[in-house]
Amino acid sequence: MLRSGVPATARDAELFERFVRELCERHDLPAESAVVYAMPTVDDRVGLANFGTAVGECGLGEALARGVPESLCASIPPLGDGIEAVDEVFVAVNLGATSLEACAYRHGTRLLPFVSADASGDRVDRRIAEAVEAETGGRATIDPVTAREYKEGHADFGGFEPFTDAVEHGSESAHEFTVERGVMEPLDDYLDDAVAELGDFFSRLANAHMKTYQLARARPLVVSGGMACIPGLVEELESRLAAELDRPVDVVAPDDPATAAAEGAHRLAVRLRDRDAA
Repeated sequence: MLRSGVPATARDAELFERFVRELCERHDLPAESAVVYAMPTVDDRVGLANFGTAVGECGLGEALARGVPESLCASIPPLGDGIEAVDEVFVAVNLGATSLEACAYRHGTRLLPFVSADASGDRVDRRIAEAVEAETGGRATIDPVTAREYKEGHADFGGFEPFTDAVEHGSESAHEFTVERGVMEPLDDYLDDAVAELGDFFSRLANAHMKTYQLARARPLVVSGGMACIPGLVEELESRLAAELDRPVDVVAPDDPATAAAEGAHRLAVRLRDRDAA
């Protein structure tokens, strides 16, 4: 998983190649291997090219090397024990750190990829930091990294419990404070933003691909990405999206939304390797 995205600069490409080489050495990965990498929905041809070049330079993928959309890979685990998702018609949503991604899939073909930075995990982290400062009257100031730790450690749409923390101000003694609203209110706003973006996406999908839209309505909406790991978020998204679209919505998520793309890519690599070897 690359939290910073694809390697867009020469420096990033060098660091990524070093990472892949160390990964290969540590796990003794053979050159005669099948590599499927989950491609994010980004308009960065240089970064994607650097990604593929780095994998090739490290002596991997001699059996095959292929890029597959990340959200398709992440949809494979929750839609079956094999790679049934490749033959399905459905909509996939990735609730990531830097953006919300949505697209439809029709038998493995991606349709109408949609990306919005207006609903992202990073933006939630910044808003939590601001909300905690406001809630404590400026007595507690936290950075986005601490805010992310609050989000990952305490957020729960099913039963959030206020918690206490402390910060130090120079030579002063630690200031203790309690967070009651500073985590869940930004997350509540995030879900509202996400639902609005998805409502816009479904409207575009209906206009551009009505048949796919109709078929996808009868199938689960697959949600993955780090934000989907927050307890109760998937269920709350299902409820709010159903209200927004004025119809029932069945939202499913992988057991581990943050790593589902890696698991799905591995299943695809195994299937493609076996197919080519037959």
